[in-house]
Parts: sequence; C-alpha cells; structure tokens
Amino acid sequence: MTSTAFSFDDKNFAGADNNQNIYFFGITSNNPKWIFTGNTKETGNLGADKGLVAFARNGYLAASLKGIVYLFKTNSNKPIWSHPTGMVLNGLVISEDGKYIAAAGRDTNVYLWKTDSSTPLWSHKIEAKGGLLGGSVIISLAMSPDEKHFVSGTSCPDRSVHVFSPLQPDEIFQAKAGLNFPVGTVSISDDGQYFLAGGGGDPEDPYTAMLYKMGTNEPVWRFDFSRNPVSVVAISSDAKSCVIGSNMDGLIFNDCSSKNPIWKLEGAGHISAIALSKDGSLIASGSLTNHVFLLPIDGSKIIRDWKINNKIESLDMSSKGDYVAVGTGLNRFFIGGAVGENTSGAGGGEIKEQKAKIVKAGSIQNNISPSTPTSQNNNSTQLINILFFLFFLLSCLIFGGYILVIKLNLLKRNNSEKLKLNKKILITLSALLVLFFIINIYFVLSNNSQSRKNLPSRSTKQKIYN
Repeated sequence: MTSTAFSFDDKNFAGADNNQNIYFFGITSNNPKWIFTGNTKETGNLGADKGLVAFARNGYLAASLKGIVYLFKTNSNKPIWSHPTGMVLNGLVISEDGKYIAAAGRDTNVYLWKTDSSTPLWSHKIEAKGGLLGGSVIISLAMSPDEKHFVSGTSCPDRSVHVFSPLQPDEIFQAKAGLNFPVGTVSISDDGQYFLAGGGGDPEDPYTAMLYKMGTNEPVWRFDFSRNPVSVVAISSDAKSCVIGSNMDGLIFNDCSSKNPIWKLEGAGHISAIALSKDGSLIASGSLTNHVFLLPIDGSKIIRDWKINNKIESLDMSSKGDYVAVGTGLNRFFIGGAVGENTSGAGGGEIKEQKAKIVKAGSIQNNISPSTPTSQNNNSTQLINILFFLFFLLSCLIFGGYILVIKLNLLKRNNSEKLKLNKKILITLSALLVLFFIINIYFVLSNNSQSRKNLPSRSTKQKIYN
C-alpha cells in the first residue's frame, strides 16, 4: 500500500497500492466500502508504479494509478473523470476545497487540473540538460490547504525545489538544493509561507534537509547533523514544528525557528512515513523495521510502539489524532550515502530489532563529517598555505646564496656588468620574497579568523545528541 489518506471528517480513509487498486474504507470496518481496479497495460516505459490518494473537503477523492489521474466522489467507485499522463506519478495533491488537482512524476512534467474538467489547465516541464526526456523527474509534491502555492522536488540532474501557483504555468521561483541533492520529500505549512525539503546523502552536500520561506531562494536553515539521506519530512500547520525522518538516524524533531534538534527517536530504523495531527500535538511515524510510533511533540515519551508484520510504506493520521492508517508492502526504498551499519531495513538490508528510545539534545557542536566539502576545502587551503611557505623558504635560500656569491666574488665578469646583473637579480629575488611573505601572512590571518568562527560561542552553542 503505497499511499493512505483520511477524509476531512475522519469517518473514512483510502489507500492505493502498486497493483492498480484503490480501496475506500470506513473507520468502523476492515471491509472496504468500495474498490476500484485500473486496467492499464504494462508497456515497459511507465516506470515502477506508486498508487496515490488524496481527499478534499467537498467529498472528492483524487487518485493516480499507473500514470492515470482519477477523480472520484467518495460515495462511488466510478470515476468522474480520468486522464493519462503517460508515465507513473510520484506526487498527487488536491486543494482542500476540491477546486484543483496537481500531479507530477516520471515524465518530468507538473500538471494542474481544475476538477470540473479532465483536461489539464496547464502543464510545466522541468527542463534539465542530460535528464530523462530532456527534463528532471519530479519525486515529491505538496500543496498548501489554501491552494495558493504548491511545491515540487526534483531528482538529478535538476536537484531543485520549484514553487508554483495554480493561476499560472510558470514557476514562482526555483531554489537549487545542492550539488548532488535529489529532493525526495517536501512539506508545506497551512499558510503556504514555509516549506521543508529533504533528501541528499551525498558527501558533496553536508546537509540533508532545508527550511525555506516562500519567495526566498536561500534556505532559512540547512540541517547538517548527519550525512545520511532524509527520507520524509513534515512541517506542522502553524510552521512551528519541523519533523525529519532519516533512512538510518531515526526521527528527529526541530523547532522550525532553528536547525538544532530538540529530541530524537533513536533505534527506529529507516523512517518511511510521518504524519502530524492537525493541532500539531502528536506525531505518527512508520519505519522499515515494521514499527509504527505515536509520540507527543515534546518528546516526553513513546505513547505507542505498534509492531506490524511488514515494512511501512505509507501512513496518515486523522485530524484529531484519534486514528492512524498504515499501508504496508514490499521494500521499494533505496539507501545511499549512509554512514554507519545499515540495520534499518532499507535497501533490502537485514532488519535488526532495536529498542527505540527518545534522546534529548545536548549542548555541543554539530557533527559534520570530516569528509564533507567544508573539511575538504579546509584541507585544500592548508595544502596551498604549505606550498607558498615552501616557496618563501626557497626564495630565502636563493637570495642568501646569491649574496654569498657576491661576497666571494664568484662571478667572472667586469665590474660594470656585475653591478647591472646583481641589481636585476637582487630586485627580482627581493620582490619574490616580499610577495611570498605577504601571501603567508594573509593565510595565517585567514586561518586564525576561520578558527575563531568555528568555535561555538556561549550564547549560540549548537546542539546534538549525547
């Protein structure tokens, strides 16, 4: 079950799988009220399917199966309309009032529909040189409830966050996530002013999640406490809580005002799904180690730890936090760039049962790996500094040696020629000495300045776990 979602009245929920099935349930029975099965034939170019479902308040249910977008009324399994996009979709959203549907995926296009027509209102191609079909695959999508903004995240080679408005096909703005940072997950606040993006996992980018303010290309902060990729993120409706799910580091809770973690759920394995209650007081998360956790946002305890008989692929929580719907299935996740032993269940790895526990943050510097670009740049700077120092020493030796030659009168030339030659050589050597001396002074001052910046101040200590 690759997608699950609750209706706004909390009376029903829906799920979709990767076998072209949509299930519609009432919360009081495990027997579906209705099932819809698609019949799209496999052509070999659609890609691995990821069925998706999303509810609106007016009784609409949007869904996608094998690249076809469907619109249902929840009282019937007969679609109001359907539209094929040609390739599988990785993201599907419907506005809260049921006016718009947006979808995106493998064919590198973002589509927008008004729900009164099966013909897209517009489409926008994420162009990228060298990418699939001349574009970049969209792997995540989220829409603000007020329908004013929706945001998408792309894979290589684009590796960016794109923000759209339903009113126009051109993006409002684009923010480059990193040098090699596929944006695998996005979440947006209710007012559409903040969105959280996650992914990464490559040493070229020493961070794995970013918080953006709408309209600002530079992130508010970058989460740099681990090199392991972030698999799922969630931001609370009021943009106060930022929850990050890692493929090996468990679940991490941040106050959105800072990148510094407040608490962490350790021993939870690869976090594959996160949902927040509407009031932001509860967090539900699922893992590839077959566990579902229910936690308060203060991290005071683990309220529930349900052991399921399969890996969790999708999860949603009812608006009041009374129910959690969980979809399980085969492991279709990939783990890359991970630091440490993979016991998370990701990538088909062995699942090792671990005792999940909540760990509060300490007050020490963050743990950017020594192999990150920051450290690599420092190493390069030190190497250049050493080379210039060696050049300075060599110039001193040559200068001293030539003075000795003059003193011992070793040049076999007449006096006028000696004076001219000595003048040229001494001026040249003096200039080199001064140049290398100035360069070395510059590097010494720069390194001292950088060292002071790297020291945590008493008032701004960064946090990490004890």
